[in-house]
Amino acid sequence: MSLGSPSYITLTQAGPSVGLVWGAVTGATFYQITRYEDHATFTDRIEIGRSTTTSFTDVTVPVVVYDSGPPSTYLAAGWSYTVSAGDSGGIYSGTTRRIEMVRPTVADVQSFTITKP
Repeated sequence: MSLGSPSYITLTQAGPSVGLVWGAVTGATFYQITRYEDHATFTDRIEIGRSTTTSFTDVTVPVVVYDSGPPSTYLAAGWSYTVSAGDSGGIYSGTTRRIEMVRPTVADVQSFTITKP
């Protein structure tokens, strides 16, 4: 049996993290979340987590800033996220959405922590 894709994904930046919320897929028992940077290809995406609910917070977003001149012109990276529905038969096609990250503040970067699961 094949599953459909989430009908929508909403992305929200909170400092150096990104929150994802998506539409439920009938029959899905979990969702796979993948991420890739603008300059990468779709095949370069990495799995950043799985969820049994319709939300996920990516706290491992790399803080990438492109230096193109004075600090006031630095740009943060854009990221694309794909959420795919899964069940005991596998993982199926997903829905992709892109977010242009707002340049993080010094406080954002200083408050960024990583904890091992």
